[in-house]
This record gives sequence, structure tokens and C-alpha cells, in this order.
Amino acid sequence: MPRPLSSLSERIERQPSNEFLRYVNVEDFLENFDLANIEAVNDYVKFSCPFPGHSHGDEHPSAVMNTGAVDPSRATQFACFGCGRRGNAISFLSEHEGITKTKARRWIQEHYAKNYYAPKGGIKTEFEKRLQKHGSRESQVPEFLEWQEYEQFDVDWAYFAENHTDEPEVAYIFNRGFTVETLDHYRIGYDEISSRITIPIVYQDGRLVGIKGRAWKKNRNRYLALGDKPGRRQYGFPTYEKSLVVYGLDQFGPQKTYVFDEGELNVISLQICGFPALSCGNATMSSVQQRIIIDFADELILLRDDDTAGRNSIWGYDRKDGTHVPGIIEKMRDRVDIKIAKMMEGMDANDYLRAGMKKELTEVIDSAIPWYLAESSKGVLDSI
Repeated sequence: MPRPLSSLSERIERQPSNEFLRYVNVEDFLENFDLANIEAVNDYVKFSCPFPGHSHGDEHPSAVMNTGAVDPSRATQFACFGCGRRGNAISFLSEHEGITKTKARRWIQEHYAKNYYAPKGGIKTEFEKRLQKHGSRESQVPEFLEWQEYEQFDVDWAYFAENHTDEPEVAYIFNRGFTVETLDHYRIGYDEISSRITIPIVYQDGRLVGIKGRAWKKNRNRYLALGDKPGRRQYGFPTYEKSLVVYGLDQFGPQKTYVFDEGELNVISLQICGFPALSCGNATMSSVQQRIIIDFADELILLRDDDTAGRNSIWGYDRKDGTHVPGIIEKMRDRVDIKIAKMMEGMDANDYLRAGMKKELTEVIDSAIPWYLAESSKGVLDSI
């Protein structure tokens, strides 16, 4: 897996503020999980630990969680003297419910943060209501392919690197700065039917969702979702639904900061340079993709092409009929922190990689500014 550069490592390791934990009603929080033997004692609450590692189900409660009544900085810190677990309400909720810490943090913030009026029923009830509002969890998950179905696109890049670098398809991919090791790691392949480089589109848990073809010839549609459509059966598997997957999350998992770019090859280039990076694989971001990103990141750095399409995707735009199409900032600014990084004119992330300009790319990303300090070319947010 790519190793992060020191400057980004430092940024990733900076934990988001947990100031809101001092507002958590610990007794109410623990009652959400049907725990046994909950009892308030001074500035902490005793309870039976629900995690493995206890004989007889921890009948004699060995876990405590601090209420913060005496020392607010210790609010929700918990320890189990039986199984040895330690942490706070965030790590407790994350492990108990099998969710990311990012999602756990947001649930607790929205339920207990100051000036937030939580609905009755607790965190679990609130989450179930959200699922009902947005549709079932299953309806938001794509269909998956078996990795064996991708074998038809596999390429022995080491062989071609030694013997066929003069072939245009091979020259194209190596000239982009990718090594044999990188191509093998990301399982970049080739599709003879469409004459395109192939990129496996992978779900955040490593399962294969679909295959995207990238044109190496000019004057062709750059990207094409490969697969069978009605009246066209060539591959033996269907095209995938772009709106249900975010590319790149399988490589780094939940992080404080993700760099957001347009294309998959740019995401790979960023990851090679050590930056957690992702892409929606499309000009727009779906509601499902929004929720996925919120689960994995607290901050997005938008690294987009400085063209009309890139600006529109960030700031949104007005159609000819006057209707407004919201951009990434409008969709996500209330859920994650957003910054914008300005690249050198005419450059994208892969250009930096193949030019050996990792240091310059790092400087670009480190100098990203909050979205509200960046100038909107269309001014569509001026009145918001």
C-alpha cells in the first residue's frame, strides 16, 4: 500500500475535536444499548461490559464511563477492568455497532451536541428513521462481481515493460508515470473489445463493483463503463451503477482528510504520492456517494481541473431555464470541512506524478484554503 508523505501523515494524525463529548448524557447514552447493571456513582457510570472477554457475561459490572461532572475533559472516557478495553463514547459506539469512528462521531454530535434537540428513542431509533427516509440500506449497495470475472482483462505488465514498450497502449500507461508494481497493485488491465485500459472499480470493503475502460487514443470518449447492456452482450456481466460507489476508499479506509479528484487515474496518482484520495467517477455526486464520503472523511480537499466542468462540479451552475444545479460545496459544506487546492495551470494530479513533482504536489495540497475564502467564478453562493 502507498506510504503517506510526512506532511500529510501529520495532518491525518490530527484528531478532530471531541469537545462535544462533554455534553453527552452518559447514562442516557449507555441505555441505548440495553446494557445490564447501569448505575451512576459520583462522576462515572458503572455497567456490564457488552464486549467479548468476560465469563458469565460480566454479571458483576467491570466497566465504567466518566460523566465529565468533575473534569469535563474526561467526559465519556471508559475503561473495562475485565477485558481491558479503553476509549470514549466514539470508540464504544463504533465497536458496539460495527461502524466507522467517523460515523459514530457524527451520530453522537447530532444527538448530544450543545443546542441540538434529539428526538425521542435514542441514537438507534434516529438512525432507523434516517434509513427509512433514504430507503433501505440494501437499496444503497451496488451489485458485486466476482474477481474471477476480471481475469479476462489481466495483463502481465512486467513482460510488456521488458519487451513491448513501443506498443502504443503499453507506452501510454507507462508514460503516465506508473510502474509495474503500481499497475499490478491496482490491477490495471486491458480490454481488447473496446481497446481501452481497464480500471477495476472497487467498493470500500475491497469487493469488485464493475470495470471502467480508459481510452488511450485521442478523439474518443475518455471513460466507458464496461459491461453488457440491453441488445449488447459482450462481457458476461452488466455495467455498474456509478452513483453507488466511491472510488479509492479501499486503499486507506476512514481518514480525517481525503483529496477529491475527478478521474480514477488521478486518484491512483495521488495515492502513489501518499495522499488518501477518492473520486465519484462522474461529474456529479449522488446522495448515496455523499453519505459514503461522510462515513469516511471529516475533510475534503477539492483538487479539480480548472475548466468549465471542473468549476461547475465545485460551485454548481444555472441551467438555461434558470434552475440551479448544486455543486459539491453546496451538497457537502454542512457535513464535512471543505478546502480547495489550486493546481498549476494545465496540470492534473497525474501530470505531477509523471513529471516527478511530488514535492510540488504536496505544496499544492498543503496550501489548500477553505472553500468560503475561494472565489466562485459564477458567484452562485454569494447569496447563500
